[in-house]
Amino acid sequence: MIANSINHQNPSFLLLYRKQSTSIPLFISNFTEHILNSNNIDVVLGDFNINYLNSDDNLSFKSLMNNFNFEQIVQQATFISYTSQIC
Repeated sequence: MIANSINHQNPSFLLLYRKQSTSIPLFISNFTEHILNSNNIDVVLGDFNINYLNSDDNLSFKSLMNNFNFEQIVQQATFISYTSQIC
C-alpha cells in the first residue's frame, strides 16, 4: 500500500486495457462516463493502443486526459511499424 506522507491519503490506481478492435471514440466515452466521472482516480496505467500517427485519435485522448489533469509520462513509442506508432 502506498500512502502520501503529507496528507495521509492513499492514491487510487487504475489499470486499463483497450483491445485494438474497440473503437477509440467508444473507449473514450466509456472511460469518461463510467470511470473518470464516477471515481476519484489518481494514476492511470495501461495499454490504450492509440496510434500517435493518427492525429484524430491522439488528440481526442490527450484532450480527455488533460481535462482530468493527467500527464503522460511515456515519452517514446512502445511499438513502431510502417503505419503506426503506439505510446
